[in-house]
Amino acid sequence: NSRHWQVSTTDLTSEAIVRKAAELPGNLALGLESRCIDLDGVTKHIPTMDFKLDQSPSNLALLKEFLERLGYRGIIVDSGNSYHFYGFDLLDEGGWVKFMGQCLLIPWSDTRWIGHSLIAGSGNLRISATESKPKIPTVCELVL
Repeated sequence: NSRHWQVSTTDLTSEAIVRKAAELPGNLALGLESRCIDLDGVTKHIPTMDFKLDQSPSNLALLKEFLERLGYRGIIVDSGNSYHFYGFDLLDEGGWVKFMGQCLLIPWSDTRWIGHSLIAGSGNLRISATESKPKIPTVCELVL
């Protein structure tokens, strides 16, 4: 079950996100879609990734080192059971596919999530809580 809420960057505030998440039924989450359309109509992507690593300081350091080595800046969040990554720099279609492929080559990425994202043409990660996943993803590491 998916609904889309398109919003311009000028209207995207923490208050708007909280308000939109509060409007959802308890079994649905608000997600951030990787696909963005710039003012020229060109499709770009936020590099996002779902990792399947248990939470620990050593695993967090491993993820940070991997992303830094590849040159991706962003944040790693604690999603409750694992980690998600949200990049700061938009990628074109080719850059996004390359990022997804690079992540596919490591054993701690969620390969099913990558496959579904590639088929759909964009990734989508939860940014709010649900009844079954009550933890709101929270920032735990900055990658520069």
